[in-house]
Amino acid sequence: MRIIRMKIIRMRIIRMRIIRMKIIRMRIIRMRIIRMKIIIMKIIIMRIIGIIIIRMRIGLIQHNV
Repeated sequence: MRIIRMKIIRMRIIRMRIIRMKIIRMRIIRMRIIRMKIIIMKIIIMRIIGIIIIRMRIGLIQHNV
């Protein structure tokens, strides 16, 4: 009886560890996805700003001419 209980307890501990590992991995993956999204957003914003600056310069050149 004791051996069976020990095995059940060990199985529960192992399952808890596996669940914790999965939760930690999910959090790491989410953090990476969030970082990637932030980087992509920054690149998009930089490109939009660049396009606006180029258009402003073209507009100014046209106004000067």
